[in-house]
Amino acid sequence: MVVGPGANLAFADLTGIQLSGRHLAGADLTGADLSRADLAGADLAAAKLIQANLSGADLTGASLIHADLTDAKLISTKLTDADLTGAKLNRADLTGAELTAVRWDGADLTDALLTKVAAADQGPENAVSKRGVSAASTLEIFTDKANRFRWRLKSGSGEILATSEAYATQQAARDSAEMLGTLSSGDVLSRPSAARFEIVQDKGGKFRWRLKSGKGEIIAQSQSYETRDSARQAVAVLYERAAHTILGL
Repeated sequence: MVVGPGANLAFADLTGIQLSGRHLAGADLTGADLSRADLAGADLAAAKLIQANLSGADLTGASLIHADLTDAKLISTKLTDADLTGAKLNRADLTGAELTAVRWDGADLTDALLTKVAAADQGPENAVSKRGVSAASTLEIFTDKANRFRWRLKSGSGEILATSEAYATQQAARDSAEMLGTLSSGDVLSRPSAARFEIVQDKGGKFRWRLKSGKGEIIAQSQSYETRDSARQAVAVLYERAAHTILGL
């Protein structure tokens, strides 16, 4: 079996294989089983990984520039410092993946499953940058500068739509994030539900929305808006995004 640039490894059984640092640019790995493989630092630029199984694999620092990972399984995959610039991840399953410091510029994450992902902040810049990503909204759990856990809801373009309060444990942050899945349809500002929005006026006379649990606890809140209508419009956008976010962190 030839393993190298442009190699044809379609549907090959490569379970647990050691390929760290190997050059596999342009290789055809369609449908290949790479579960638990060591691909740390590997060059997989422009590789075909359609429907490939990379669950539990180590892709730390790997180059996946313009790789095609459509329908690929990346469950609990280590992608720390990986370069996914321009990659296709349509309908890819990244449940539980480690996404710290991943580069996503121009990647396509349409309908990708991004639940229980781990992404820690590193200073003022977000460790997970998703500028230019085409995708449904995603939820991320991260640690703040005080080493407490928060979640944030991001649009497909990388805009932060909501940031939660701080929690002492990762599980508490996940439980809080799951409140988004209980939002009621219809009038999201007044209809009773396990979680609901409210508009408040701050001391500066500007308006913010808050997301509160059924028990009245503040789950998340927004930036300030000049008018109440602007805050209400932001709620409508957030609700629509939340409705298209895959939860279950």
